[in-house]
Amino acid sequence: MSLYVGLDVGTTAVKALAIDEQGRVRAQSSREYAYYTPQAGWAEQDAEDWWRLACECVREVVLTCSRSAGVLPAAATAKAGETPALRGERVVALSISTQGDTMVPLDASGAPLLPAITWMDTRTLDQVAAMRREEELWFGVTGATPAAFAAATSLLWWREHQPQVFAQAQRFALVADFIAGRLTGRYVLDAPNASRTLIYDIQRRDWSEELLQRVGVGRERLPETAESGTVVGTLLPEVAADLGLSAETLVVLGGHDQTCAAVGCGVIKPGSLLLSCGTAWVVLAATEKPLYDDQRSLQGYCHAVPGGYAALGAFAGGNLLKWFRDTFWEQWRLNPGPSSEGSYEAITAEAAQALAEGRPPLVFLSHFYGTLGPVCCAQARGAWAGLTLQHTRGDLALSLLDGVALQTAWTVQNLARQGASTDDIRMIGGGSRSRFWTQLVADALQTPINLPHVSEAAAYGAALIAATAAGAFDSLEQACGTVHIESRIEPVRAANPQALERRKALLEALVPVWEELQGI
Repeated sequence: MSLYVGLDVGTTAVKALAIDEQGRVRAQSSREYAYYTPQAGWAEQDAEDWWRLACECVREVVLTCSRSAGVLPAAATAKAGETPALRGERVVALSISTQGDTMVPLDASGAPLLPAITWMDTRTLDQVAAMRREEELWFGVTGATPAAFAAATSLLWWREHQPQVFAQAQRFALVADFIAGRLTGRYVLDAPNASRTLIYDIQRRDWSEELLQRVGVGRERLPETAESGTVVGTLLPEVAADLGLSAETLVVLGGHDQTCAAVGCGVIKPGSLLLSCGTAWVVLAATEKPLYDDQRSLQGYCHAVPGGYAALGAFAGGNLLKWFRDTFWEQWRLNPGPSSEGSYEAITAEAAQALAEGRPPLVFLSHFYGTLGPVCCAQARGAWAGLTLQHTRGDLALSLLDGVALQTAWTVQNLARQGASTDDIRMIGGGSRSRFWTQLVADALQTPINLPHVSEAAAYGAALIAATAAGAFDSLEQACGTVHIESRIEPVRAANPQALERRKALLEALVPVWEELQGI
């Protein structure tokens, strides 16, 4: 039996899973890791953590598969260099899904020279302001407007603030090519991650010489780029021995975690849309061609489908519910448990009760740290409007949940306005585990919501990409045939266009107030 591993190196955790030739998950593993904030606005990671925990996760997956095959007793433990090769079952290929935009400078041996600047870091606002003086150039080539999360701004910051390290760096690596380089000795980056850097031409699907000149880096200090599904090489012998795998195991390019999650949910054709509901909520639509949003609230970039494109919008979601729980939910503050599921279920139950009781609806703005879309306003902040003495904590919870659902509808409307078809909406992540919240989204969109069976969609999508590259499937479309829909949530409440219009009007009215409060 051949097995295929998907490795997802995310923002706060590494996950790995193995699937068989029928797409069935045979083993899973995960490890959490930290990011560091040495100064206000900074968010850094140690690139060695990515590698160390990636190895641990792969070893554990191999160990689990070995146990299920009867190779090891159940009491066996995974230690570096001691994981046995599988017998009777063989990992044929491994593919990599990663967080986007995070970059690290490396020396000639591939060792980090500095901590990685993550996509959450905002130290580069001065560089962004300078880039926006030529915004049309950056936008026309990359499909995106300059923003602090993009790797190009990290390059500019290093050049200005760490000139010796900038000059010394043999190469600059994103997470994907850093891991690929450690696995194979060859640094190659997938098109989806490359196309998020602001130095990649999404039409030509290659580094832009004009933009490379702007950041002062030649392509010789960047990885090669290739389409998702490209075989980078095979495992270095010492790495293979450490992981308990054959040195013939193929290493395959995956993609940005959201594009891999889209593959893992079957969102690979125009007309399909992924709604990923985690800490942030992400709407990703598969598109026929690059999308250039004239409002600059959506990012067009390359899909993990070779030659394909996607458009992405992101906004606050699960982090708002966590904030609400930590701030207003006395039961949780007094007795925080190891699992947060119960507290969230209690909050949504109280929101459902408030909906049934029918008090006048509140207007909630979810822009706690600005908004990129559909209106771009860095000064935007959160707000409640319409409060009376009759409103309860349940009403606040309901308006928060409904506010995120309406933000979803607003983003999907903007995608449709740009010509992206959204006939098949598939929802995953923590938000999708709440039937009540999912129902609010279906009602806001006035569109059925499909819930796929996958739990770790990014790792699963990477595994499907690995299996396709190794020949287990004739095409990625055939591979995505392993994805099935567990349930479908139909809209039950009639559309309320006034609700979204109220949000838009309130946002526009408050912009000058926020600008004044923040001294703009």
